[in-house]
Amino acid sequence: MAPPWTTSKKTVSAIPTTNDRLSKSRTPITGYAPPSPPSTIDFVPSALFASMAKCAAIRRVAPAVSAALVTSSAALLGNLVDDAGSSFDLSSDFEAIADFERTGLTGRLGGGFADLCMAKMGYAWLDLSSELLPGLAGRLGDFIYDGPATGGHGVVLAEAKATNASSVTAGDVKGIADRGYRNQVDPHVGAVTVPGAGKIFHGYAVCLGAAPGVRGGLGHIVETAVATSPGGSGGTPAGGGSPVATTVGARLAIANYRAVFNLIDAPVLYGCLDRLLGSPGPFSEYESQEFLRFRYGDRWLLTGSDPTFCRWPRGELVPPLMLAEEIAEPLLEQISRILRTKARHWDGLPPFVLPSLPPIFCPDDAGPAGFRYVLAPDGLASPVDGYDEMTRRTWTVHGGLGS
Repeated sequence: MAPPWTTSKKTVSAIPTTNDRLSKSRTPITGYAPPSPPSTIDFVPSALFASMAKCAAIRRVAPAVSAALVTSSAALLGNLVDDAGSSFDLSSDFEAIADFERTGLTGRLGGGFADLCMAKMGYAWLDLSSELLPGLAGRLGDFIYDGPATGGHGVVLAEAKATNASSVTAGDVKGIADRGYRNQVDPHVGAVTVPGAGKIFHGYAVCLGAAPGVRGGLGHIVETAVATSPGGSGGTPAGGGSPVATTVGARLAIANYRAVFNLIDAPVLYGCLDRLLGSPGPFSEYESQEFLRFRYGDRWLLTGSDPTFCRWPRGELVPPLMLAEEIAEPLLEQISRILRTKARHWDGLPPFVLPSLPPIFCPDDAGPAGFRYVLAPDGLASPVDGYDEMTRRTWTVHGGLGS
């Protein structure tokens, strides 16, 4: 094998199955059907790294620490995956890493792969379940998701798994996903309500398996068997170019975009949202955040320009992560409105109404516009091409996102 993995598209099968267990507290939802899980997931390295980054940043962590986690994970994994071919192949060098290092990287890899799968099904926003349900007894899946695919019926619970054992079979991957679903997801579906977000009405366990030195990664998705009744459908997770507006609970939306603003180097907005989630600190109605604005064809992408340490642009370099402007505009307007009320905590805030976008994880997803960036449904983007134009915009509490 010949690492590093820099550009090539990888394809991982994601065999879907349902779990035949059914909690007594779970009832069908008339007129709704969940999205069909993807049978394969196609992605380039920057798509996986962006998902890994958001999963790492979703917990409250200092921006510098988050950046270090993201950079180190991408650099290490990029040198352990073979760029050649379309299969997800881990180098045998993976086995040379100490056990505790492998464990951490495997966990981050599982989180990133699960996030790609959830995005493909139309789930746009996430938070850690342990943050949303801190007092819940028993084992709990990793993430709570919302998005167009929920159809407004609540939220879904997802457990992320991965294995990089020396020998991995499809049966191994299925078994790990089954156990994750049975132990950490199924007991909570239909039985638990997330404050400010809604009932957990559906669930998933996603597992990625890749044996070092063996060609081909394997995926498996287990989902709730019967949480619905025929007669309708959820959101449209992929395809099309128009943003889909969805109502999402304030706590979950704030946590998701706190992570995004952390990743795109927008510390003022990161701090504002962090305080709404309970972090102590002063608030000023004169807060402002500078953004650099990059055009890629018909789409503008924003990244923060830290007023105390402006790193970008520098020559032809661009930041690795940005936010799509058509997501940022309504998001920042709603944040400004909340801050103008001098709210100090998310509890009691009205839900956000936010658009989401069809994901772009590889050239096949990009359409006639060409593949110039990877894009998650919540607007988090990572460029893979040079920009066409650069301007600036400034956000303020009272003025929103100005021109």
